[in-house]
Amino acid sequence: MAWLDKRGQNYRLVFQVGGQTFKRSLGTSDRREADGLVALVERRIKMVERGELTVPEDADLPTFLVADGKVKTTLSVKPKLTLAVAVERYLASIPAGSLEENTLYTLRIHLRHIRRLLGDNFRVEKLGFHDLQRYVEVRSREGGRRGKKVNPVTIRKELTSFSGLWSWMRRGGHGTGEFPNKGLHFPKTAEKPKFQTWAEIERQIARNKLYRTDLRSAHLAGRGRRTGRLQHAPLGRHRRHRHPPPRPAGNPPHPPNRANRLAGRNTAIVGRSSPEWRSG
Repeated sequence: MAWLDKRGQNYRLVFQVGGQTFKRSLGTSDRREADGLVALVERRIKMVERGELTVPEDADLPTFLVADGKVKTTLSVKPKLTLAVAVERYLASIPAGSLEENTLYTLRIHLRHIRRLLGDNFRVEKLGFHDLQRYVEVRSREGGRRGKKVNPVTIRKELTSFSGLWSWMRRGGHGTGEFPNKGLHFPKTAEKPKFQTWAEIERQIARNKLYRTDLRSAHLAGRGRRTGRLQHAPLGRHRRHRHPPPRPAGNPPHPPNRANRLAGRNTAIVGRSSPEWRSG
């Protein structure tokens, strides 16, 4: 059952379903139009009771019955977030003093390369693995310092800065999922051997896994006599010798250093002041 109720200039629809009373403004002051809406609502209430019309669970019943049995939703479209806009907002969101000046300077350089290669109009929320792989390939072919190509370590650092931008976007509701850098392929590079202490190197010698050529790359080439006596044979046979073998007899002695020269001079002075020297 449905009827009209006038409040002010406009009519209001009132109806009952399942023992509950519902009210909704019709937004019109025309009696004929209002009567037509009442008849329409009564007809749809009967369709619902007969099972010919299903009301969605999250729908507002008065709105559903008046709106021709359809749920009307407001269309909301998020503005497109381009790479240029995202970078500017990200840098502006960093609190003053939270990063060192050198760190912030490097971050700007990294993001500048990202914008240059991906483009300012790139839709960041659509970033994928292939976009990052193409960035690595193009960036690795560019020239770096001293006439060499850009080092893969530098490219990794640039992508790390980009991942910070991605995390900031996710907190703001843009972008979904993790930063798609897993499985990227980087050019091979000759990496420097990591620093090792003498104790770590001795443990490798004890396991017969270190050779003379490895010692040179393990920061021991500058130790001179300590490694100069070892041949190309595995060092495992020398593991019991913590000190180098004795010097052959034919080798010249070390040149005297300043301490030795001073010691000899003091000895000469003491000798001249002795009674034996005076009597002589």
